[in-house]
Amino acid sequence: MTAPFDTKAARQAFPTPHPVPVSLRRKLTPDGRTQAENYEWLPFLADGVGKDCVGRDPMSIPAEVLTASGHPPRRARDLIAAFNKTTGGENFGLERVERITGIRSWCLACTGGNDAETRRCSTIHCPFWPYRMGRNPHNPQRGCNPFKNGRAS
Repeated sequence: MTAPFDTKAARQAFPTPHPVPVSLRRKLTPDGRTQAENYEWLPFLADGVGKDCVGRDPMSIPAEVLTASGHPPRRARDLIAAFNKTTGGENFGLERVERITGIRSWCLACTGGNDAETRRCSTIHCPFWPYRMGRNPHNPQRGCNPFKNGRAS
């Protein structure tokens, strides 16, 4: 079980007024290795280190932290465009994805159809990362029960 998320600590640690959206890029470190473009956000977006690293559920991460870490609200076509730009556009089948919920099928294909691996994904520099669960973490009604107070029909 993960500890409650500390939004204030995340904002103080990395105050970024205009974060650049992620797009599977990597950057070179001074010692010659490469790391994800938003690597410094890994403690806020995932639990564990190295091979034991497990991505957190994006619905449990505040939307403002997702935005600051390079995952702002984007439409499905903008996400696909960012993904195609980085990978060279050779992603057959991705052109049929029209909604955020369709991105989950692409994430499942990336992990070999393993649902558990899709949930545990720690590739935080992928534009699809916060949408891998098939839900939009930037939805203003996230976490609301539609059956509470008779809102659902």
